[in-house]
Amino acid sequence: MSGLRKNVYPLYDELKDIRGLNDVKEPLAYVNDKQDNYAKKNIARYLKKSIEQYLQIVKRQDIDHE
Repeated sequence: MSGLRKNVYPLYDELKDIRGLNDVKEPLAYVNDKQDNYAKKNIARYLKKSIEQYLQIVKRQDIDHE
């Protein structure tokens, strides 16, 4: 749990600040659908990697739309 609080939640907060709370639900639903057995054992690591990749996409999209 501390891994989520320390490493993952701040990244989802960053996404919320960029796109709003409703847009946090989409990547979480995607991760839930795509996770495999490895992810279930290491959920904090899996979520961190997923949100880091997604934030890169979101930031790139925002730059392209400026």
